[in-house]
Amino acid sequence: MILEHRDCASLVIFANFASEVAVDLREAEVVWEWSARASRELWLARPGDILVTPVPLTDSFTHYVGSLLGVPHGSVHVLTVPVTPGTSMADEVRKAGVLPLLRDLVLRRPGIGLLPLALDASTTSLASDLGIPVVPYAPGMDLTASGAVGSAAVLNTKTGFRSDAERIGMRLPRARVCTGTELQRTVRDLLDSHPRLVVKPDRSAGGKGLRFVSRGDPVTTQVSERSGLWVVEEDVGPGISVSAQLTVEEQGPRTLFAGTMRVREGAFTGYVSPPPGVGHDVLKELQAWGLGLGRRLRASGYLGPFDVDAVLAHDGTLYATECNVRRTATTTPYAMVSRLEGQDSGHFAGAWLIDHRHCSTDHGDFEKVRRILRSTRLAYDPDRGEGIVLYSDMPGGGTPLCYAVIAPEHERLFALEADLADVLS
Repeated sequence: MILEHRDCASLVIFANFASEVAVDLREAEVVWEWSARASRELWLARPGDILVTPVPLTDSFTHYVGSLLGVPHGSVHVLTVPVTPGTSMADEVRKAGVLPLLRDLVLRRPGIGLLPLALDASTTSLASDLGIPVVPYAPGMDLTASGAVGSAAVLNTKTGFRSDAERIGMRLPRARVCTGTELQRTVRDLLDSHPRLVVKPDRSAGGKGLRFVSRGDPVTTQVSERSGLWVVEEDVGPGISVSAQLTVEEQGPRTLFAGTMRVREGAFTGYVSPPPGVGHDVLKELQAWGLGLGRRLRASGYLGPFDVDAVLAHDGTLYATECNVRRTATTTPYAMVSRLEGQDSGHFAGAWLIDHRHCSTDHGDFEKVRRILRSTRLAYDPDRGEGIVLYSDMPGGGTPLCYAVIAPEHERLFALEADLADVLS
């Protein structure tokens, strides 16, 4: 049993990638890119669950997931609700007229709860309309009055995180907060004392929307004046991007796992856990920061997953950069790995990674890639406890291949990934 399955008969797995918590909903391209990977949430499902997804799932993918998990085909009800720009997933359920159908499905499943990707006001309102609790909160709990919704909203902003992080005692890169109209002037001022800066919109996630500006760059072409708040932060160097994933439970926060993030120009591309090349003292400091933030979240009424991201600079100094108070790009893959390995969440002893790659036309089909993995013995084998899992669907139209690699240790992990690159090259 994984964390998501505890204390609930069935789940409405609510893939609300379109949420006002993570990113401005007007950023349609970003919202769509995230929503396109909603199929991965199927790895959480058990017979009787309902998956509400913004994109349809192919039969190939649903059969594949079901065969690895031992979940009979058709035993999970998949409800597709495409999102439109500027609209949250929960509001889209109402707008598309799907609420009566979802309510009928819920009524047939006593004790069901709603598991969202992100906790936001529109989703808690939807759960209330359906008459079911938001997992992992108690039935009938007012999440707005408790402060849970507000805390998630604030801490998913860069300014909100920096404010709480300073109180906890996290080490942060030097930065200045400004409005959009002050942005260019602030960047010019800080470039006098810092050779390179990171310019962050207040609400963004996964590195989307970040800009890097170096001394000597034409600021007007790198940074445009936009509305809202911005954080202009010193760039502490590429270093190693690390992240700790935690959860807040009734009794307090606890660490689930940690890893190194693969990033390109600040944007998240993949993850490796446990984190290679990162010392015990560094992880201990990062986890202490996470537990401190978790205690503040618990005091504000929040329960559920969150992470703390940081950069380990070349001089060995760790700097906290942001937190994500929601399910992240690593939360479901970790649950998948734990489930495939027959381990309870928090106790998987091996190594795993996730990443993606764009395939040629010859390899741009889910079934083709699956057959290649099986013929080359790279496909995940539960008896060997290692291999490659295609953890997200490939419906076509240039969708990248999202893969996970599972192995007993790092050397084998990276060897399998290299083998995958060879057979798909």
